[in-house]
Amino acid sequence: MKNFKTTVIIVVIALYSQFANSQTTSKAANLPRSFKMGLNRAFGEYIELKDALLQKDIKKANHEAKELLDAANAIKTDSLTKDQQSEFNKYIGKVTLNAQHISEATNLPHQLEHFDYTSDAIYALMKYFKPTDKTLYYNFCPMANKGDGAHWVSDKKDLNNPYMAGSIMGCEKQQDKF
Repeated sequence: MKNFKTTVIIVVIALYSQFANSQTTSKAANLPRSFKMGLNRAFGEYIELKDALLQKDIKKANHEAKELLDAANAIKTDSLTKDQQSEFNKYIGKVTLNAQHISEATNLPHQLEHFDYTSDAIYALMKYFKPTDKTLYYNFCPMANKGDGAHWVSDKKDLNNPYMAGSIMGCEKQQDKF
């Protein structure tokens, strides 16, 4: 009887872990290809924007923010489930609103302020949908925004802090790897 209970427990645990695994991997596997491509394109434009801010290039950041805005608006969502659509809609408006602000801003501090909001929304989208197999990093600089701190997402392990543009390195930390 004791062996039977042990066997039942092992089978239940095995089935549960198999179910839990299928739930975490099915999210990305079940995404429409056009959606994954669109979200990855938007993320690529976000990286270009981050790099422009890292270089303190206001005009290039204006341009890259417009590219991000175009890419975000072009994402095809018609094949998403109702839950996926709801999650997408929670964050994409923040991306487009802040990309619009960055594209029109004439000073770096204003661009960086909106980049922080954009980063939080991009992080949420990329973490939820996982449209790429590439490892991404969610980073934090506690000294940005006059000591309030700010985030950015990177596709590289190296911490290239767009908020300090190399002037104060070493204050950054990775908060999540996904």
